[in-house]
Amino acid sequence: MANSCSRSWPPAASPAAWPRRWNWPPPRISASRSSRASSGKTTLTPELASGSVKLSGMDLAWKGDLPGTTGVQAGVRGELAYHGGQGSIDARQLEVQLAARAGAIQLAGSSLSIAAFAFDPAKQALRVEALKLRIKGQRGKDPLALDLDWPQLDVAGEKLRGSALQGRLELGGELPINATFKSGAPTGTFDSVALPGFEAVLKSAGGGRSLDGTLRANLGLQPAKQALNPAALEVKAQLQDKQLKPLALDVRGNASASPEAAKWSLAGSLNTNQFALDGSANLSARPVFVKATGRFDALDLNTLLPETASAGAAPGTGKPAPADAPVDLAGLRALDADVALRAGSLVFRQYRVADARIEAKLDNGMLKVPVLQAKAWGGSLDANALADARASRIAVKAVATGVNVNALLKDVASKDILEGTGRVTLDVDTSGRTVGELRSKLRGDAALNLRDGAVKGVNLAKSLRQRPR
Repeated sequence: MANSCSRSWPPAASPAAWPRRWNWPPPRISASRSSRASSGKTTLTPELASGSVKLSGMDLAWKGDLPGTTGVQAGVRGELAYHGGQGSIDARQLEVQLAARAGAIQLAGSSLSIAAFAFDPAKQALRVEALKLRIKGQRGKDPLALDLDWPQLDVAGEKLRGSALQGRLELGGELPINATFKSGAPTGTFDSVALPGFEAVLKSAGGGRSLDGTLRANLGLQPAKQALNPAALEVKAQLQDKQLKPLALDVRGNASASPEAAKWSLAGSLNTNQFALDGSANLSARPVFVKATGRFDALDLNTLLPETASAGAAPGTGKPAPADAPVDLAGLRALDADVALRAGSLVFRQYRVADARIEAKLDNGMLKVPVLQAKAWGGSLDANALADARASRIAVKAVATGVNVNALLKDVASKDILEGTGRVTLDVDTSGRTVGELRSKLRGDAALNLRDGAVKGVNLAKSLRQRPR
C-alpha cells in the first residue's frame, strides 16, 4: 500500500491532533494488497476534516473467520463513499459475493448487486436502483434460497417515486416451504415509506402435513429509525397434519418493529375460537423485556399436540422419567416478561378448566406466577407458583375448594380410590438439577378434607353411623 496508518478511524476532529505522518491536504491513495486473507485493489481517498472516505475501483476479496462465522469468502466490486459530516452513504455498481457458515446455516454463491444506493438523512434522501439479492445455501442438509428484486425507490423529502418489489423464499426439510411475495408501488415520504398491498403466499406439503397461507399488509418503512410497521395485517392459514386436528387460523391487526422495540395488537380465531393478543417488547433491554396479554374464548392446546400426546394414557401409566434426567431452568434467563392470560375454557391433555386466569412475571431468571385461578372438577382452584433458575428451585401453593375429589385424583395422579366433595390444599417446595434430586428434596404439606366421602365405594359416614356403640 502506498500509504498506511494503523491509528483509529475517523481521526481526531482537530487538525492539530492529527498524526504528523498524515500530509494536508490528504493524499490520494492507491492500494493494491495481497495476502493469505485478502487480495485485490482499490483507490482510497480519505477526507480527514469530515471523517469521510471514498473507495473507488474496488475489486477486493477476503477469506477468513469471524466471531460466530467460519469459512467466510467475500468479494466486493464497485464504488463506495461514506460522508462523515452528513452520515450519508453512496454506492454505485456495487456487487457483493458471499460464502460462509454460521451454525447450521451455510451460504454459497450468494450475492447482492445494486446499480445505485444513496442514503442522506440530513437531506431526507433515499435512493435504490436495481437491487437484486440472491441468497443460496443450506440449513443443515436442507436447501434454502431467497430472491428479492426491487427495481427502484427514490425518496427526496416529501417526494417519492418507485416500483413494486417481488421475491421468493424456499426452504427444504420435512415440511418444505415455498413462498412468493410482492407489493404495490411505494408511496409516502422519507419519514414514512409505504408499500401498499404487500402479499406473501405460503405453500408447504410433505411428511403427511400441508400448509396453505396468505399474509397481506400495508408495510410502512421508516428509514431514519430503521423501523417496520405492518398496518392492516391479515393472516389466513390452513394446516393439515395426520397427527393433528385440522387448524384454521385467521388473524388481523397491526404491528411495529425497530431495533429498539416491537409492538403488536392482533385479534382473530383459531378454528372457531376467538382470541386477542396485545403486547410490546423492549429489544434494547438485556435481557429483552416482553409485556403481553392474551384473551381466548376457548383454548384447546390438544389441537396443537400430536394425538398420541393429547389423547394418550394418563400420567402415571407411562414410564417415569429416570432419576438422572436433567432439569434445566436456564431458559428462564432468556428474557424478562410480564404476561397475563385469560381463557373462557382451557384444555391441556386430560385437564379441562373454565374461566382460567393466569398472571406471570419473569425477572432475572425468577418466574413468579402470583395468580393461577380456574373452575375445575366441579369447584374452584386458586394457586401460585415460582421457579428460580438461579437456585434450580420450584415451589407451588394451591387450594382446590368444592371439588370432586375422584375426578381430581384421576386427572392428577391416575388414582381411583376416593369419592366425595372436598377441599384439597398443597404447599410444596423442592430444588435440584435432576429428576432424582427434585424428588429427594421434595418437602411441604398436603391435606384433604372430604364431605360425604367414600373409599372406593365404601361410605365412611354411613360406616361410622352404623358402628357398634
